[in-house]
Amino acid sequence: MAIQLPISKTIISTTQWGIPITNEVNRVASLVDGRTPTVWTALTLTNGWTSTGSNGTPGYRKIGDMVYLRGMISGGANSTTCATLPTGFRPPSLTDLICYQWPNAPGACLASIAASGAITIVSITGTPPPLYVSLANAFFSITP
Repeated sequence: MAIQLPISKTIISTTQWGIPITNEVNRVASLVDGRTPTVWTALTLTNGWTSTGSNGTPGYRKIGDMVYLRGMISGGANSTTCATLPTGFRPPSLTDLICYQWPNAPGACLASIAASGAITIVSITGTPPPLYVSLANAFFSITP
């Protein structure tokens, strides 16, 4: 069944519940802008940690109040800082994220992120340190 076109022009009100539509459009647009992802930014690796070239360049980005990490790193010693996140991308307090390590004692390890932005990789199994650590799928909120 075809939809009939209106015979006469219909005027759409510029207000809904007493709020001008332009104000509402601007309000919704500002909410969407806050959710627009930042570009992926490469982590500056320190203390012997290097990129393995797998899972993308080790990096971070923010969508709304969530920070996401990616990439795979290797070469650093256990319980050392691998990188530091800049202001605006840091958790409000110490945050531990579960990551995957292998091949030495494959399994979980921690990426502890301090309020200062320092990311420290801590092998749960201790020594020897993990040869590879995946930061893929690690994320946290920057709001308290």
